[in-house]
Formats: sequence, C-alpha cells, structure tokens
Amino acid sequence: MHFLPSHPADLIALAQIILAFLAMALVGRCVGGPRAEFETDAMTGWGLLSILLTLWGVATGLSLRFPAAGFLVAAALVLAWPPLRPKRGDWAETGRLLVLALPILVIMATIQPSQSDIFMNLLPNAAYLADHGVFPTIDGPASYSFLPVAPYNTQFVPYLGSILGSGFQGGGLALFTVLLYVAAALLFARIVANPAFGTANRPGWGAIGLGILLVTLLNPGFVPRVAFAGYGEAPVAIALLFAGWLGCRAMVAMAEGEKRPRALVQLALVLVALVNVKQQAIGMLIAFAGAAVLVAGYERRIGWRRAIIAFGGSALPALALYALWRLFVLTRFPEGELKPLPFGEWNWGNLLPIFLSMGKVVIEKITFFACVGVLFVFLERRLRHRQLDATGQALGLAAATFLLYNGFLIVTYIGHFPGVMSVEAHSYFRYNTHLALLIEFALVVTIRNRLAPWLASRPGLGQKLSIAAIVLALLVPVGFAQRLRFDFDMPQPVVRQLALQLAPELKNDDKLALLLPGDTNSVDWALSTMLHFSPPRRPDLDIKFWDRADPAAFDEAAAAGYDLAFLSCTDNGPLGLPPHASALLRHGEGGWQPVKVWPYPPVDPKRRWQQALASAPLCH
Repeated sequence: MHFLPSHPADLIALAQIILAFLAMALVGRCVGGPRAEFETDAMTGWGLLSILLTLWGVATGLSLRFPAAGFLVAAALVLAWPPLRPKRGDWAETGRLLVLALPILVIMATIQPSQSDIFMNLLPNAAYLADHGVFPTIDGPASYSFLPVAPYNTQFVPYLGSILGSGFQGGGLALFTVLLYVAAALLFARIVANPAFGTANRPGWGAIGLGILLVTLLNPGFVPRVAFAGYGEAPVAIALLFAGWLGCRAMVAMAEGEKRPRALVQLALVLVALVNVKQQAIGMLIAFAGAAVLVAGYERRIGWRRAIIAFGGSALPALALYALWRLFVLTRFPEGELKPLPFGEWNWGNLLPIFLSMGKVVIEKITFFACVGVLFVFLERRLRHRQLDATGQALGLAAATFLLYNGFLIVTYIGHFPGVMSVEAHSYFRYNTHLALLIEFALVVTIRNRLAPWLASRPGLGQKLSIAAIVLALLVPVGFAQRLRFDFDMPQPVVRQLALQLAPELKNDDKLALLLPGDTNSVDWALSTMLHFSPPRRPDLDIKFWDRADPAAFDEAAAAGYDLAFLSCTDNGPLGLPPHASALLRHGEGGWQPVKVWPYPPVDPKRRWQQALASAPLCH
C-alpha cells in the first residue's frame, strides 16, 4: 500500500483535524454537561464554532484568526476546569473508538484532493480562509473558486486545525469527513448499547466495532469517493443523523413531562452546523424541522403546540444564521454562488421526465431504496397498532424527513437546473444519501429493540457476535483499501504528477496559459487548483485556460500577455514537439519555444480511468 504514511509530516493534516475535533468536543461540553457524549459534544461544538466565525466574519471583516484562537482558548479552559474536564471513562471510550478506527485513519491519512467539486470550489474556499482569514467579497483578493461564497461550515474545521500549526493542508476537508464518520460510529455504538435513547451504558468494544461497520460497510448510502472526498454530502448526512438522535431524545423527555430538555439546545446547534454545509442544506433543515413537528405533535403527551414551540424554536438559530449569510452574500458577493431560476422560468413541464428519471435511479440503486421501503413497512405496522413509542418516533421522523426532502428536490429540479439538466433527476441518489444515516438510525433502533431480548438470553452468541464485529471493523478497511483511496484512481495521479513537474518551473507571479486540448472543464480546474494550493504553493499564479492547442490558441495567449504556456498533450500539436508528452513553453522574439518536455509513461491499458476528469488532455 504505497499510500500509507511514511514520514511524520504525512500525519500533519490528520493531527490538525483530530485536534480541531477535540477542541469542538470540549467546547460542546459547556452545552452537554459533564455526562454528555464525545460525539454529540463535537457536533454541538461545531455548531458553536460556525456561529462564532460566521458572526465575526460577517459583522467585522477582521481576521477570523481572532475568534478561532478564542475558541481554542475556551477548549483549553474546559480541559482545565474540573467540573467539565473529561473523566477517565470518557477517555477510555474515546480510546476504544480510536483503536478500532485506526485502520481507516491510517489508510486515509494521506488522502489528496481528487474530485471535481473539491477542485472547483471547496478546496479554494478552504485555502482562502487560511490565506486571508476573511470571507471572499467581490472587491477582495482573488479566490480562484467557482462558488466563492458557498457556505463555509465545513471549511471552518480544517481552518481551526490550521490555527493549531503547520498552516493549510489540502487533505483537511476529506479528513474532516472521515472523522465525522468515526464520530457517527460512536453514536451508533451508543444506540446499540442503550435502549430507548438512554445514556447509562458506555459502549464496549463490540458495540463500537458494530458502529464502524454500520456507518461504512452496512451503510446503504456509503460511496467512498463521495463520503470521504470532502464533499458536503457526509457532513449533511451525519449532522442529520445527530439531529434525529437528539430529536428523538427530546421527544422522549417531553413525553415524560420534562419542560426544557437539554437535547433541544444541542439539537439547535447541530442544525446550525447543518444549515451552512452547502446551499441545498436549507431544504434538509426545513424538511427535518417539519418532520419533527409532525411526529412530536402526533404524540398526545406532547401535543401540537409544544411540538411547534420546541422543534420550530430549535430550527430558529439555524434559520437566523442562514438569513445572515444570505444577506452577506447578496450585499458583498452576489455573483459568487449558484442561483435559482426566476419563478416564471421554472420547468413545470419537465415533471414527468424528472419522475421517470427518479424511477430509473430507484431501480439502479435498489439496495438503498429497499431500505427506505423497509422503513415505511415498519412505520405502517406501528401506526396500524397505534404504537408511536420511541421506536415509532424514530421511524416516523426518518420517513417524514424522506418525503419532505424529496419534495424539496423536485422543486429544486424544476426551479434550479437549466437546460438539459432540468429533464433528469440530477444526482438524485447522491442527494438521497443525505438521508442514509437517518434511515439507518431508525432501522437500527427498530431491529435492536426486537433482537435485544433474544440476544440477552444467549450470552454466548452475543459474545461471539461482538468478537466478529471487532475483527471485521479492523479488517474490512484493509480489504477495501484500494476503494477507500479513490484519489489514486486514474487519471488523478497523472494530473498530480503534471503539477509536481510544472510547479518548480514557475514563480508565484507568473502568467501561465493552460492549453488542454479536448478538456471538458475538468482538468483545467484540477491542475490549476493543484498549482495554487498544493506544495510548493503558488497562490498568486495567474492562470487562463484554453481547451484547444491550435495556432490560434497560442496567438491568443501571447496577445493576452501570457508568456508561459503549458501544453498538456503534444499529439498533433503545431510546434513539432515529441508526441505523447506534455511541455512548458515560453514566448519570446522567436515565438513559442519549449522550456521542458515531459513524456507520458506507459499506462496499463487494463487500468480503468474515471470519467470525473477528461482523458483527452492527458494523451489518453
């Protein structure tokens, strides 16, 4: 496994994210109290971090390093204050988690940026925070991002880690999603160890091993190149999982007569973290809040009035933060995000092809949607027998959120996507993976409560299953290491090698023309982002793209003042260069002359190339 860490410097990004996670968990204990859980504390701490940095950045325009440093000081104070300081049992529980998650953490430690959206906006936005300490504005420094003011809640965490030392690390976003899954594994372990959303029992080795399997191998929505890439899908799905857990705990407490459950405050902060993960997350917030009101209001011991006040109130801080960010975007950088179509241009006539496209996806991803079907079967039986206990509430919450969110997706398809994209359910499965862990949560609660009495009467079988869960949690990541390290799928290594070869030949203030014949607006973003933000970084490098390499393209580059040009494929080029190579050229009095030529090494024809990046610009 050539991607395993071989030097302490390979672990810097992972160390940053682990320390940022620890800081969030410590600050989150101020809300959860001394007997709260590490994973829930970390999520509520993330919400507090998001509030702090967003308010500061929007209201002051001063460097975000000040509030980020203050957040770290607050974490240190909690660690030093005996009433809130983690106890031996807390550290033991977290230690068991880290031991069983170690294979995943080691395999993913050196993860590199590799997916299109990472190159186009997520990585440039994270780098912008590290470089400038403020949010992008239309009159601020260049951001090199397709969506400079897409929401920043995920970027805040690697930024917090960079404050701790060693600066910006390109793998930070991806490692944040990995740590989120590890935290979700601990939550599932707690669910397995405790009936009816209690917290009395600390999860043991077997429960934690099962938790790791539940969020990865047994998760019907787990696709490594999406889940571990640094996309917004994982943060949304995991924040929704925690929202469902806290929502159900709050319902149980309210039904038992508790007036102000602590879980509602934690829920409000988790929803704050959720809402500004990505633009579409507002739809998930509305869907979840509506579902929580419906399910809690159906419970007679809670009633509609208390349900609206409790769960509508829990959503208000997130809605307020969303509105504040919208105001900032509309006044400071209105062209820096995706915009919906004007209402008069909505594609109402495309509803039928959209539904047909959704049906096609359901058939193709039958495993995921079969789990959805089982969810509704379990719920129907509960409703038929008027059993909306804690288990029924989990089922109802997941089912109602699924229906409301899919309604939001349909509105998005007709009101957001233009042209040919408006006649298909664009990324329908990927968007539904936002719901995967909430659905799995409801199914696990239901199945656990049915199996627990049976397993309790067979302690020998339970012990064997625990051992099996531990062994599988340790071995499965190793067996699937190649799939987990999707950043080594072709052609990402080829593009990364081009950047490594080219970077030493460039100065930070150079003007570089990228001539990428046959590109589909993919290699250009990947290569330029690597040059800007991968060591040795060139953040001020001026880059312009051409998707062709004819004489006119070279003339246009020279006329625009670009005296350096990188030709990604010399095949059929106009300058008589050796074929099947890339080349750096400089423009002078004699025209374009080669500076360096790099022949492409032979490629195994049996090795599959992914479609995310175009292959034509790479002579393939």
